[in-house]
Amino acid sequence: MTDISKKSFIHPILFGFFPILLILSYNVYLLTFQEVFFPVLIIVGISFLSWILLSKIFKNQNKSGLVISLSLVLFFTYGHVFLLLDNISLENFDIGRHRYLMIPFFVSFLAGAFYLIKTKRKLDNLTLIVNTIATVIIIMSLANIGMNYFNEDYSLKSLGIIEEYNSELFADDVFNSPNVYYIILDAYAGSDALENVYEYDNSEFILFMEKHGFFIATKSHSNYESTLTSLASTLNMKYLDYFNENTRFISKRIFTQMIHENQVMKNFDDLGYKIINLNSGPRMTTNFQFADENLCGISNFYFNSELMIVLAKTSILNPVHVIIFEDSRRDMVLCVFNELIGMKHNSMEPTFVFAHIIIPHPGFIFGPDGEPKTPKTLLGNVYDDKMGYLDQLKFTNKKIKEVIDVILKQNQNSIIIVQGDHGSAFNLDWENPSDNALRERTSILNYYHLPNNKNKLYDDITPVNSFRIIFNSYFNGNYDLLEDKVFFTGGGLSDKPYTDVTRIVNSEWDIPKTGT
Repeated sequence: MTDISKKSFIHPILFGFFPILLILSYNVYLLTFQEVFFPVLIIVGISFLSWILLSKIFKNQNKSGLVISLSLVLFFTYGHVFLLLDNISLENFDIGRHRYLMIPFFVSFLAGAFYLIKTKRKLDNLTLIVNTIATVIIIMSLANIGMNYFNEDYSLKSLGIIEEYNSELFADDVFNSPNVYYIILDAYAGSDALENVYEYDNSEFILFMEKHGFFIATKSHSNYESTLTSLASTLNMKYLDYFNENTRFISKRIFTQMIHENQVMKNFDDLGYKIINLNSGPRMTTNFQFADENLCGISNFYFNSELMIVLAKTSILNPVHVIIFEDSRRDMVLCVFNELIGMKHNSMEPTFVFAHIIIPHPGFIFGPDGEPKTPKTLLGNVYDDKMGYLDQLKFTNKKIKEVIDVILKQNQNSIIIVQGDHGSAFNLDWENPSDNALRERTSILNYYHLPNNKNKLYDDITPVNSFRIIFNSYFNGNYDLLEDKVFFTGGGLSDKPYTDVTRIVNSEWDIPKTGT
């Protein structure tokens, strides 16, 4: 029998699997195995078909397999090398540029492929070595995924997160219950941060919202500095203080579960509301257990997933990865606005609408009037373009005005929250954040349209209390208001996973005074 470790078709398949497994191992709490299937099918399928084709051309399976593996390794390491060298200069020579970096990769492929094709050796031993290397890295990746995913049976119930639902909530007249809109504008900073960091006056938008009956929480901050923790807290109306250092990694998976099975939607479901989710991309808000409809982001789920974008960004497609995905990203954002504008807001069936809109968060794909812009990247917290952020914020204001006009024209009694999940991060050093950076990152837009109940609100309300007030004011709830606190997770502030920075962010900005 032939030793399977010497088979030439094994290592190309394994090298096709590896980049996907690598991404999955670091994002197992956000990605599903369904998302992984599509890129695996594409990469492994192309690798196998290429192996068959080259085997017919070269008349040598070992050579064709090694050429394909060489191609895969260079293809999927290029982006990592570029990101490592990006913006690095040697004596004013920027080595992290595609025009320079492509040369050694291209030469390496030509040299390697030329040798493999021309050599007279059978290459059995090299095939064995490459198969062994590929097998080892796959096993290590699978072990890492297994440890992260199946480490311990952490669940909402085992951690004591699930509580008895507030069964005493009720609507006096379910058919006349107000529609409720929770609109999350990702990374929309508060007015103080816009003024102190961006030197931007947002008063025109504030005046518009005030004229339409909104309460402006002028001193509001997010309870946490990331979307995952912020939404897990807000949608469950509680803090995340039951997590400790031992559950810090696994908590990321729990946060996603908390968002998908959140208390707010459970309450509205019990109240007889139809629940609609409008999502413009992020995996954590793609599906909700209690949603009757999940719209927008789902339609392009496989091609436009963050996994596909990361694969392209970390491959030789890095120079064009934004171009490949930017149009679909715009379409998903515009889809949410279009659904909000086109919805029947005076329907007899009460509706809870959750809309997570991934702007003005980077990448900056819109100009101030909605014109297309090509950003440096579509992923990550890349706040290196103040004008890009402000342009996208201006477009966000324009579209939100349209949405508010339509909703209130059809139904003046609608409950509306327009809120940032966290602020911007132009000055944020994640490992050693300054006080001003903490203020910037947690300062948020937080506007409420609560008919006949504006007096329940206050300037420094934080999102953890938003729905406590709504359920108390409109649905006979008995939720106690929590103390408004702000936490920063990790970084260099403390050994604790959650550091209370409330006092810092509520103090005055440290802005140098300019001389006259």
